[in-house]
Amino acid sequence: LSEKQVQKYVKETGFSPPELEFLFRRFRFLCKKSNNLCAEDLSSNPNLAANPYVKRIFAIMSKNEFGEVTFDTFVRTAAIFRPGKPVVEKLAFIFDLFDYNLDDTLDISELHQIISLV
Repeated sequence: LSEKQVQKYVKETGFSPPELEFLFRRFRFLCKKSNNLCAEDLSSNPNLAANPYVKRIFAIMSKNEFGEVTFDTFVRTAAIFRPGKPVVEKLAFIFDLFDYNLDDTLDISELHQIISLV
């Protein structure tokens, strides 16, 4: 990350420069196919592939034209869960994890899917 990018993300996300550098290194480590994160990167990582929520998190994150998550999206998504962020934002993100058909409601089939993850 350039110093300009770091300062931009510090201002926009609240992460410190060392936290951003850590997140950037981790993001790049996960990206095997390109400079962005794709579904195959997640499924090829045994630690992530075993977690049922990883696919859902990836599914609801914004993607570029190639279906990949950029670092910008990755860091902004991580920032949702920083201390001091509005609980409403955190709850909306968590709700979206379980709203599989994206209709802003949880129907019986989605509830079954949630239960089956446990």
